[in-house]
Amino acid sequence: RHVHVHSRSGASPWTTARGVPRSSCAMPSGLDARHLRYMSRNDFRVLVAVEMGMRNHEFVPVPLVEHIASLKRGGAYHVLRNLLQSKLVAHESVPCDSYRL
Repeated sequence: RHVHVHSRSGASPWTTARGVPRSSCAMPSGLDARHLRYMSRNDFRVLVAVEMGMRNHEFVPVPLVEHIASLKRGGAYHVLRNLLQSKLVAHESVPCDSYRL
């Protein structure tokens, strides 16, 4: 048995029920996914470390990122600087050097 379901009049497959465009629901406007394609293994390790650190912290201090990512201090700073330039993380320097997604 085939059941035909009618959509609301004026509803578009490109918008949600509230009329918000689906493209804005899928990804934050500030995220440029093109950078994800060219990230190295250490970049992903640091990005995941920041995400894991954000479970308990609003801004994750660099020593915690280093510990979770199992990287040396200089390597973590280099990767965080590259992620900051790609706008994949945000930086806060008060009260200590820390980052967030």
